[in-house]
Amino acid sequence: MKIVRVHGNVQTLEYTNAVTIEGSALRWDTFAAQPNAKLGKLSIQGIELEHAWLDELVNASLA
Repeated sequence: MKIVRVHGNVQTLEYTNAVTIEGSALRWDTFAAQPNAKLGKLSIQGIELEHAWLDELVNASLA
């Protein structure tokens, strides 16, 4: 499994404002999301992604 790109707008426990996450294999950036950004969606792009593992990872983060 090779994750190539991650992008999403989420609400975290760490920050008061929503956060935009953009990542690649070499770098992760987080910054304040735009006020009109749709929250709660995380897009993961890659090669031979293991969907069961990714589902488990996301579900664990919701607990």
